[in-house]
Amino acid sequence: MPVPLRADFDAVVVRALAKKSRDGAQARRLLAVAAIYDGASRTEAAKIAWVTLQIIRDWVVKFNASGPHTRLREVALKAGVSLSALEIWFCDEARIGQKNKIARRWAKRGTRPSAPHDQRTASTYIFGAICPNDGKGAGLVLPL
Repeated sequence: MPVPLRADFDAVVVRALAKKSRDGAQARRLLAVAAIYDGASRTEAAKIAWVTLQIIRDWVVKFNASGPHTRLREVALKAGVSLSALEIWFCDEARIGQKNKIARRWAKRGTRPSAPHDQRTASTYIFGAICPNDGKGAGLVLPL
């Protein structure tokens, strides 16, 4: 007999959570659970998510234990932090710089004159991060 799903969610709510999710794997898990709420068999849910029946069962057990945000709760518990104190930041980095091009020189056909050029490069690194929930941001510009 399959593990029953918790009664405080339904297919519409779980699909809305999957639509809001920015994590593809989480959205796939939630859509499989929503299909089960709609009355699909576990085999059909496994086909939707491209996984095995055992994985569907594991997802249902985790969903029943801690709801749709299972992974975030697991990370917070391992770190010993409450979920409300957890901040999620997004970051990006870039290197901006100059690299000199190949030096060219006019010469007679068949000759190979030397063409010394500057081998130095100049660049800087830019790092930025934001926390959309708190409206915080930070940035670094580091010379190399």
